Parts: sequence; structure tokens; C-alpha cells
Amino acid sequence: MTPPIKDLLPRLTPILKNRHEKVQENCIDLVGRIADRGAEFVPAREWMRICFELLEMLKAHKKGIRRATVNTFGYIAKAIGPQDVLATLLNNLKVQERQNRVCTTVAFAIVAETCSPFTVLPALMNEYRVPELNVQNGVLKSMSFLLSTLEKWARITYKP
Repeated sequence: MTPPIKDLLPRLTPILKNRHEKVQENCIDLVGRIADRGAEFVPAREWMRICFELLEMLKAHKKGIRRATVNTFGYIAKAIGPQDVLATLLNNLKVQERQNRVCTTVAFAIVAETCSPFTVLPALMNEYRVPELNVQNGVLKSMSFLLSTLEKWARITYKP
């Protein structure tokens, strides 16, 4: 492919800051597809840099942008492993903006869906001990989303 994916991805990150919502949404979708299908061509450090850029996209007004961002977190977690992505998301639970925290909790469920729940649950349970109300509520909401996602998955997989 021309240009190579390892060169293409750093060029996409400034486009994430474009003010046009359709451009942002399509760029985030493209980053997610690269994370899903060509993650091995990009170093983990670059993926983490993109994770921090994507945190800003959770503040978007358009629901499609937030949905694409949350799904991209799942693809990146599958690409580089969930631990670094979880650390980034756990830090994001401490922000004041409610919309940002809610999107972060949904991102936990997506990461659990793509990387198995047993990778996410210990981190969430450990973070619940933080004596900050926003963090504790975010953890509880994350576990709620995670368990509802697991319930749907179990119904599809294990039909009685």
C-alpha cells in the first residue's frame, strides 16, 4: 500500500482535530480499521499516542463521533493489549465532564468485549477503591454496561 500504514497513521492524527464532524468521524473510523486489520505495522507507542488524541474526541457533540471513538478504543486494545488502554481510560474517569465519563464507561465495555472481561474486571474493581465519587460511579456504570454486554453475548453463544 502506498503510503505504508506506519507512515499513514501519524498523518491522520492532525486530521482528528479537524472541525468538520464528518471528517472527524471518517478519520476515526479509518484509524479503527487500521487498528483492526493492520495493527502490526504500527508501533505500540504510536497507538498510545492515538489513544490520548481519541480521548479528546469523546467530548464531541455528535453521537456518531463518540461511537466511532469508543469502538476504536476496542480495536486498539485488541492490537496492543488492554492494559495500556485501560490505564488511559481509568485516568479519564477523573474528569469533571459527565459526557466524557459516560463514553469512557462504554469504552470499558467495548474493550472487555474485544479482549475478554477477565482483563477488564480486575482493573475496574481495583479502581473502585479510589475515594472519588466520580470514579466510583464510573466504575459501577462500567460494570453495568459490561455485564449487559456479556448477557447479550451469552444469549447468542449459549442458546438453551
